[in-house]
Amino acid sequence: MITYIEDLRFSYVLINLLKELISFSNYNKNKIFYFDSTSPSMLLVRLVNKIFRRKFVRLNFKMMDIKNENGELVRELIPKKDLFVIQNKIINHDVYTSIINKSKSVNHFIRFIQKGLIGGGIIKKDSVSRLLYIINVVRWHNQKNNNFEVEFIINHRPWFDIYHDYAKKFHIKLVSGKKSRKTFLSIMKNGVIEIIKINTKLFIFVDNVRRNKIILDSKNSESSPLLYLQVR
Repeated sequence: MITYIEDLRFSYVLINLLKELISFSNYNKNKIFYFDSTSPSMLLVRLVNKIFRRKFVRLNFKMMDIKNENGELVRELIPKKDLFVIQNKIINHDVYTSIINKSKSVNHFIRFIQKGLIGGGIIKKDSVSRLLYIINVVRWHNQKNNNFEVEFIINHRPWFDIYHDYAKKFHIKLVSGKKSRKTFLSIMKNGVIEIIKINTKLFIFVDNVRRNKIILDSKNSESSPLLYLQVR
């Protein structure tokens, strides 16, 4: 099995080092490919790569090389199709509907919240777009290397089962890494903030609300428009 890692951490390298030390057989000579890494992990990687059989290799690629079976660039397809398929699955997910139903205060901003779920482009580290893209990078790299059995360890994220099904289409076994301190609400909040940043009018409105220049009238919210403004 070939292993790919989204974010190579010190603990993972250390565990593999210990496995090499206690193994009296050829434990696993396959390379481990990674996208990102921390400085401490790289110090240990140099030691492991130099002394032991295990090899950690940064996965390098050109975006122009990552295409689907029809020769279309994946980076262009994700925002046109895949991203909205994932968004719909998240919106219909039991966990999402449960959170939204318990938080009546977010009803006014539901459209922005839904956009925030898929906010951020491929470059943004925690974005949905980036995860979908690097799954496709793993698919491309594995096909180029004779289609071995693949395991891809990603950073812990909400909606893992949705991403797992997406990767399964490419015969990739998705594995969730260590749970981070980020909660679903914080990720959703960051997504909404990104939308506000790129929308000037919305930014001005939110800033005015923050400065108490505009207040929201919550009366008859069920039948009123999405946002009702009362100017002083």
